[in-house]
Amino acid sequence: MDSFVRWNTLSTPFGYAGTMWQGWAVGNLTATADGTALVSCAGVEEYFIDDIRMRGDMYGSGYGSFPVTLSAGTHIIRVRLSGEGNGGFGCNFHAAQNVDFMFVEGDDIVPDIVDDRLVSAYASIVLLNLRTKNWLKDVQITCSDARVSVQLLRHIDYPKRSLDLAPAQVMPIHIQLTAKEALSCPFNITLSVSADGVKAQTRTLVFNCVTYGSPFRFTFLDADHAVHYAVAIPPLNDCPEDGGCPVLLSTHGAGVKADGGAWVGSYSRKNLAWILLPTGKRDFGFDWEGVGRVNALYALSALADIYPRSSVAPQNKVDVSRVLFAGHSMGGHGCLELCTHEPDRALGCLPAAGWIKHTQYHPFYLRLGDSYADPILEAILASANTEHSTDIYSVHLKGIPTMVRMGGNDDNVPPWHLRRFARLLNQREPGSVHVSEVPGQGHWWDGVVDDSEMDSFIVSHIKSAPYRVPLPDSFTMITMNPASSGTKGGVKILQLQIPYRLARISVDIKDSVWSVRTENVRRFGIQKWPQRPFPGFITVNGQPVKKWSATTDWPNFHLCLHKVEPTSESILQHGSGDVEWKICEGFDWQKGERGPSQYGPARQVLEGPLSIIYGTNGSSADVQVYQQLAIGLSSDLYMQGRFGVSVYADEEIPHEIAATTNVIMIGRIKHDSISRIEGAASALTSVPVSIQDGGSNGFGCIVLSGMSMCNAGLGIQYLSPWANYKLALLISGTDVHGVKRAAKLFPKKSGLEVPDFVITDPSFGAVGAGGILAAGYWSNHWSFEPQASYVRRP
Repeated sequence: MDSFVRWNTLSTPFGYAGTMWQGWAVGNLTATADGTALVSCAGVEEYFIDDIRMRGDMYGSGYGSFPVTLSAGTHIIRVRLSGEGNGGFGCNFHAAQNVDFMFVEGDDIVPDIVDDRLVSAYASIVLLNLRTKNWLKDVQITCSDARVSVQLLRHIDYPKRSLDLAPAQVMPIHIQLTAKEALSCPFNITLSVSADGVKAQTRTLVFNCVTYGSPFRFTFLDADHAVHYAVAIPPLNDCPEDGGCPVLLSTHGAGVKADGGAWVGSYSRKNLAWILLPTGKRDFGFDWEGVGRVNALYALSALADIYPRSSVAPQNKVDVSRVLFAGHSMGGHGCLELCTHEPDRALGCLPAAGWIKHTQYHPFYLRLGDSYADPILEAILASANTEHSTDIYSVHLKGIPTMVRMGGNDDNVPPWHLRRFARLLNQREPGSVHVSEVPGQGHWWDGVVDDSEMDSFIVSHIKSAPYRVPLPDSFTMITMNPASSGTKGGVKILQLQIPYRLARISVDIKDSVWSVRTENVRRFGIQKWPQRPFPGFITVNGQPVKKWSATTDWPNFHLCLHKVEPTSESILQHGSGDVEWKICEGFDWQKGERGPSQYGPARQVLEGPLSIIYGTNGSSADVQVYQQLAIGLSSDLYMQGRFGVSVYADEEIPHEIAATTNVIMIGRIKHDSISRIEGAASALTSVPVSIQDGGSNGFGCIVLSGMSMCNAGLGIQYLSPWANYKLALLISGTDVHGVKRAAKLFPKKSGLEVPDFVITDPSFGAVGAGGILAAGYWSNHWSFEPQASYVRRP
């Protein structure tokens, strides 16, 4: 390496992101005999043995070993590299055990025992199917320990359905525990795990015991119905009977375990507040965006469900409506994400060493593909991530106490990030944010999140019920995506006029009269919050809302934009004369329109129970590729977020399960198989996409809203409505190569810019965005929306 390369010129302004690099390592692997090997490569996301794609262990977690069957002889191994600074990788190969499945070490989840009681009911182990060609059918778990009963959670709605693992698939297995007596430590239980036609194996779960007052680990079912955990630290004193205690919710940095001693020990117990430390689904997870943010909110709800239900200190109820958000590094961004997206909960905002958004922290400016792309396409792709741009959403922090903390010498997340964020807030409200920059300190030091200065801020803003941050007399609510936005002043935007264009609601309050101005909003509601004003009378864009009352609150009622026939009187009264705001009731409107649960973009398919379906419409070789893509995606999601996703062939998926989960469909699907799922067939025909074989040039065609794109190797990924207000994401193409290319688009981690639909050509792998033929967002009625889409014209 050239010693005269000036790395400081990159790392000083951009932190670690300025020294990121990519490359390939290629070599030979010799198998001395036919057989199955267990392979792991740490420090890489993927690698290839001949043409077989293998999942890497990017973060060196130890969970990323997968089986591969090799014939005797020499094989080519290609390792895709990326990293920063002096990055590297390491691969291990050894013969697989002579068993049909194995347990993944180090990834079990169990709750703690607090004062002789299981603090929560869920646990989880992880199985790896060592069969590379055969399924592991009908997994069963039993336990003969008389002190507890154990129930396998096969499916939340259909518990008697068989639980199967596809060939080489890794899968978390979830169980429900019921203690039959008080439990004393040391305490462990032994599970017997079996499957159809294979020998049973045993797994011992060891439980940690603590006394109430110490940090404890509790478990819960996340949005995807997978078992996850969080750590809670109880308040020093009993909570008030009339409102419970607020919560200090702190999000950890990249690579930090939520139950790690250094992280848990960085906070002292607070007088009248719970401390909650969620995981974000993994140590690196999703940067607290999307499913990471949802995980934190599910952990908050789960803690509130345990207390007061717990027999240990039931008086210490949790008030989920009053939260002081904090966090460090990646968790500093998570803090900003939660503060700006859940402002009505916020008692305060306390980010430390955090970054504002991906495009200012990660080197998006180094993407070569952007040099080939139409600027309009770049804007559409970027809008898929704009909902996580906390600077844009910072308008929600008006009136909310905020303090930012950073080290003056931080070379990981440069301190200008939070300086910039503070400047934005101070421009709107001079003096509204306190900047605590400690000279000489780096990214982490003892006390960075809870020294005397930080503790003083926390204590001064976590107050007894019914205290809540006062609502300003004027405020603004914005969103790019109703799916990820909470409320400000109770205002909840439910639907935009043009999807993924910024929507805004400005509110002025005088006594009980609310004057509301909207931009790009089609539906919104107003939720009642304790100790918060609710409008007695409301005007929207100067129009009085008829029949408004104190009972027309969301979610039972909302305001919707209603077209009316223009008259001379309405033109004089309303200006345009063709629309008015009226009160709408219920949720039936979502049967034909996109609501928050279906607003996308592509990654929203992960924010609920999920199944993966692969197509069987094609040659046996094509179907094999579709199956491998499905299994690979399932394993990728496990590695990134500990998802447990079942894989099914389109002909075999249990229809009642498919109707209760989001689905990802890969390859050419047999539509007669899908049509038997109630509500699914009509949903899939709601979007203007079709794939046709044998176009005018002899190649297949993807038809988007009447526009045909015909060529070999075209791939498409697109969202569609699914049964019961859920989502389907379809990954397909004009041939198997197009399907493989489209599968690479899937947003399995944060920061990936994937809108509702994307169509790629064969150059996509080389020129990135320059190989995109079309991309954009569906309308509110699932039609092609020209104002939110890009199509490359021939």
